[in-house]
Amino acid sequence: MDTSKYGSICNLISTSWHNAVSSFWMKYPNQYSKHVLTEDVLERSITPDGKLYTRRILSKTNPLPHWGRWVFSANLKQMVPILEESIVDPVTKTMKVYTWNISYKQMMDVQECMTIREPEMSSTMITREGWIDSSYKGFRRVLRQFGLTRWKSNAKKAHLGYVSMLQLHSTSNNSNAYNKEHTMESIKQAKDKAKDKAKQQAINLASMAQKFVTEKS
Repeated sequence: MDTSKYGSICNLISTSWHNAVSSFWMKYPNQYSKHVLTEDVLERSITPDGKLYTRRILSKTNPLPHWGRWVFSANLKQMVPILEESIVDPVTKTMKVYTWNISYKQMMDVQECMTIREPEMSSTMITREGWIDSSYKGFRRVLRQFGLTRWKSNAKKAHLGYVSMLQLHSTSNNSNAYNKEHTMESIKQAKDKAKDKAKQQAINLASMAQKFVTEKS
């Protein structure tokens, strides 16, 4: 495999596959993804074999390096649309996410495959693979190297942002669970107090009734 245009990053995180997949849809915005401007769902459906298929379009900033301003037009758009397709298989506990740019492909074609799978209980393996290529003669090698370096940097930031949002959602869920438990306990205590009060009132009424009957006798 040509390592000049291919890169891969693997990370094992301590969370369930279900949590990892759920958090994938809520990872933007985060402090590491300021270059991601928008995300929109174009299509979502259940395949005949029970998998979740989703197609989204994202827009990201793509500033040129300083040397690139001397080579390419200064009028190049700073925003690049990214197409994303994903398949979630709940049976094998695997999620595949494919992304690629749909503009400036001649200058730089960037394709990525992200795999989220469960190697064992309570842990999730996240693998990112990137392929970088260019059709610009005379600049192909330089653009490949630059693209691969930028891809690795962005992939690391993407992972940090993903994990930060995963932790945030986990904390929120734990907080919600605590609040729910605390609320249920408060309701139970209120019910017990109400029952005790009603019981005491019943005893008092019975005593008053008995006293009234005795006085009448």
